[in-house]
Amino acid sequence: MRTLGTLSRKGGSGKTTRAVHRAVLAREAGQRTLLVDLDPQRSTAKWWRGRTAETPLLAESDPPKLREVLAAAEAEGVDLAVIDTRPSAAEDAALVAAVSDVVLIPTQPAIFYLRAILSTIDTAKGAIRRSMIVLNRCQAPRGAGEATET
Repeated sequence: MRTLGTLSRKGGSGKTTRAVHRAVLAREAGQRTLLVDLDPQRSTAKWWRGRTAETPLLAESDPPKLREVLAAAEAEGVDLAVIDTRPSAAEDAALVAAVSDVVLIPTQPAIFYLRAILSTIDTAKGAIRRSMIVLNRCQAPRGAGEATET
């Protein structure tokens, strides 16, 4: 089973949106997919309950139980687990980085968001995991051949 963790110290960076979209795309590609909601706000779980589809699968959990959730998912034949987290650079973020094959770090092209990702990058590096920064909410070009400010 592969595991994708979404981490960011800053709220509103797009962690939940990226997590649910990635899980749905993986499911549509034929992968048995599990969304793991570790955020106390439970935005992923609320989104899941508002749908009629029963996939991707959902597990609501707390960070101390994450390894158990992932072990059970692997035993059930899940191909991909996508973990949604709270805004944090604390121990729970380090745990997610440690159990993830890839860490996605969403951010916006604004100074407060960009400064906040530094500690998230340190967390991912500390776990020696592959990580990627994903820019969200980037302004589109306004005309043909025009570059964005981003």
